[in-house]
Amino acid sequence: MAATKIPTIGITMGDPAGIGPEIVCRSLTEQSVYDVCRPVVIGSKTALERAVAAIGSNQRVQIIEDPADAVCSTDTVNVIDLPLDYEFQPGVMDVGNGRAAISYMEKAYALISDGKIDATASAPCNKEAMKKAGLPCVGATEFYAKLAGVPKSFAVIEQAGCYIFQATSHIALRQAIEKITPEFIEQTIVTAYKTLQQWGLAAPKLALSGFNPHASDGGSMGREDLDILTPAIEAASKELGCKVDGPVPADAIYIKGTQGVYDGIIFLFHDTANIPVKAMEHYHPSVVITGGLPFIRTTVAHGTAYDIAYQGIAGHQQMRNAILAAARIGGRLLATK
Repeated sequence: MAATKIPTIGITMGDPAGIGPEIVCRSLTEQSVYDVCRPVVIGSKTALERAVAAIGSNQRVQIIEDPADAVCSTDTVNVIDLPLDYEFQPGVMDVGNGRAAISYMEKAYALISDGKIDATASAPCNKEAMKKAGLPCVGATEFYAKLAGVPKSFAVIEQAGCYIFQATSHIALRQAIEKITPEFIEQTIVTAYKTLQQWGLAAPKLALSGFNPHASDGGSMGREDLDILTPAIEAASKELGCKVDGPVPADAIYIKGTQGVYDGIIFLFHDTANIPVKAMEHYHPSVVITGGLPFIRTTVAHGTAYDIAYQGIAGHQQMRNAILAAARIGGRLLATK
C-alpha cells in the first residue's frame, strides 16, 4: 500500500433543518481536513447549497456517485445526494428530517460495508424527528449498533488526546452504584482496552478512577476501592496480560489522562466523567466516538440547534474535530492493512 494513501471519511449531514449542513460545509473549508482524509458528504444537495449560502462560502456542491470520484478541494463539497422527499423548513422539527437523517446513516453503513469509505463522522440528528419517522431505537448510536448487528454500542469521549470511558451512563446514580461489582468493572476494563486496540493502539495505557474520595485512602473512607475495584483491576490485568493502573482518585485521573500519562481512562459514573470534559471544552474541544461497532464512527457532543440553524453563526469546531478524529483513527487502521 502506498504510504500516501489517506482514509475516505463519509460525513452524514444530520438533520437537514438543523445546523448540521452548515457546520459540515464550514469544516470543509479548512485545508487541515484534506491534509488527512478524503471527505465525502452523505446528504442533500439542496440543504447543502442553502448552508453554503448561509455561511457566505464560495463552495460548489458537487454530486458524486462513488466516493472515489471526490475532488479534494476546499472550494468543493462532494455529496452523495439522497434527495429530500419533502420541503424542509430551517429550524423546524419535521418527520421528514428524521427520515432523511436515518437514510444518511443507512447509506453510510452500506458504504462502509462495501469498503467505499473507511470511517464515518456524524453531524447532529434530532431524536424526536427520528422517532416520529419510525427509528426502532433511542438514537443514532443505538441505530448503528442495530445496523451492524452488535448487541451494544457506547460513547467514548476523546479530549486532548485521551479516550474517556464511562462504566455507567444514563441511569440513576443509585442504580449506577449498585452496578459496581468486581465482575462488571473487570468486563468494563477489558472492553475499554480492546476498544482502544481496535482503534489502532496496540498496547494502550489504561487506568480506572476511584470510587470514594482519594480512592478510599487505604480504606479510611470506605472499602469499595479495596474490595471491589482493586480485585477487578487485578483480574482484568491478568486477562489482558498488561498492567492497568488504579484505582486513581477521580479528581486526579482526568489531568493525568490529558497530560499523556494514559491513553484511556475509565470513570465509574456519568457526571464525574463529563464535568471535567465540559469544563475544558473551550480549551480542548471534545469528540464523541462510538465504541462497540466493527467500524469507526465519530460525532459531535451537541444537538441540532434549530434556534440558530441557517443563520451562519453555528460553531463548527466539534464537527471539524469529529472528521479529523475519524481520519486519525481510520488512518491508523488503514496503515495496518
